[in-house]
Amino acid sequence: MTPLPAALMWMTVAVEGAQVPRMQPTTQAQHSAQTQLEAAEALRVGLRTAPAEARSARRRAAIEAYREVQRRFPRAHAEVAEAAVRAARLLVDEGQLESALAAYEQAIEQGAASGWRSRALVESAHELRRAGLYARAEVAYERAMTSAAVVGGDRDEALDWSARLLAKRGAVMAARERWRRLTRESSDALRRIEAWDRLANQWLDGGDIEAAAGELHLVRAAFERHFEAQDELSRRIVAALDGMSALRRAERMIERRVKATQP
Repeated sequence: MTPLPAALMWMTVAVEGAQVPRMQPTTQAQHSAQTQLEAAEALRVGLRTAPAEARSARRRAAIEAYREVQRRFPRAHAEVAEAAVRAARLLVDEGQLESALAAYEQAIEQGAASGWRSRALVESAHELRRAGLYARAEVAYERAMTSAAVVGGDRDEALDWSARLLAKRGAVMAARERWRRLTRESSDALRRIEAWDRLANQWLDGGDIEAAAGELHLVRAAFERHFEAQDELSRRIVAALDGMSALRRAERMIERRVKATQP
C-alpha cells in the first residue's frame, strides 16, 4: 500500500464516539465547504460550555468535522487550510502533536491564497518549541521567516520567538541579531519597542549596563517625535517606552552599583 503523504496523516486518526455532522449530497450551494466549516466551528465553540467529562469526546467530534471539509471539498483550498489549522489546534489539546503537525502541513500546502499558510508555518514552530523539540522548532521558525507567505505580524512573531528560543539555548549573539532585525523591519511600533526591551534585557542578563543603556537611548531616539504628540498611537508609544522592563531593571542595577562603590 502506498503510504499517505505526511500532510494527510492527520486525516487518519480514529475518533471514537464522535458524533460528526456529515452532509447529505444535494446541491453545492446548499452544502458548501463553508457550510461544513461552520458546522465544525459550532462544535468547537460548544467546547466552551461543555462539561469537563464530555470535553474530550466533543473535541474529537470537532476535529472530525474539520476533516470533513477536506474529504468532501478538496478543491476548496482556503476552507481546507482554515479547517486544517483549526483542527491542528484541537489535536494539540488532545495531545496528538504529530497529527497536529501533519494538519499544519496540510494548511501550508493548501493555504497559498489565504493567510492560513502563514499561521500554519508560525503555529507549527510554536508547538514544536512548547513540546521541547527545540532543534526542530528552530528549523520551523527559519522556514517561517524565509517564506514569502509569512509577512507582517506573523513574521514579527516568528522573529521574536525564534530569538527567544536562540537565547534560551545559549545562542545569544544570534538572538540579539533577530531582535535587532525586528527593531529595523517591523511596521508595528509597539513590536519594535518590545524587541528593543528584549535586547536591553539580554545585555543586562550579562551584566552589561552600558550596552543596555545604549539600546534604551536608541529606542527613545527612534520615537522621539511622539513625546510631544497627542494622538492615540503616540500616547500608546510613550506608555510602552516608559513601561519598558529594561528601563526599571537598569535603574535598579545602577543604584546597586553606586551603593557598592560608596565607603
